[in-house]
Amino acid sequence: MNESNLELMIPILIVLSIPLIAWLYFYFRQRSNEEVQLTLRTMIEKGHQLSPELLETLSFPKQNTPEKDLRRGVRMISIGISIVVLGFFIGEATRNELSFIIVGIAAAFGIMGLTYIGFWKFMPDREKDSGDKAGKSPMTE
Repeated sequence: MNESNLELMIPILIVLSIPLIAWLYFYFRQRSNEEVQLTLRTMIEKGHQLSPELLETLSFPKQNTPEKDLRRGVRMISIGISIVVLGFFIGEATRNELSFIIVGIAAAFGIMGLTYIGFWKFMPDREKDSGDKAGKSPMTE
């Protein structure tokens, strides 16, 4: 394979990988939901009692917590740093403008990470803001 074909295939593969990753995410999330439904159906058929706590955890989305913001922020910053390192290695090998593009992408991840860490640090306590209804669902009231 000559160099011009390789230069053409790389952007095509990058563009095609984005929908593939999205499809894989939705496919496996759907399979997980089907497994949960099958488990619940089997429990009902066998006469097991479904507790309100179990139904609550399955029906309501999880709340964002400050710890989750911190984890997301650290994860984004680490992705950004790893992309920066990749950009410098590519820049050393090729000496072209691609390394600046990669560093720009890394900066975007780093800024998102800093934003999440800012949410973690400067957002008021979410448990205090939600009052007594924290962790309660309309089903249990």
